[in-house]
Amino acid sequence: MKDLLTYLGEKLAADGYGGLCSEWCGCELADLAPCGGQTTDCSPGYKHACAECPRAAEDNCPMEDGGVGMCVNSTKDWPAVTP
Repeated sequence: MKDLLTYLGEKLAADGYGGLCSEWCGCELADLAPCGGQTTDCSPGYKHACAECPRAAEDNCPMEDGGVGMCVNSTKDWPAVTP
């Protein structure tokens, strides 16, 4: 039997999402819910590369300092990274 996070990840991928996001964070399918599954405030999100992000040009991306190179958010407006 699959656990809930495995099922959720498969469903998100099938529906074209790259992970989960909330107002405060985002996680990709490869590392779904690293917070320990506290996903009550999360919604499906799209994975984006920092190089394609409009916020990178403005130099105001909160993820940039962490050297992550990507984020997951609810906006689908710029090219998403393949999950």
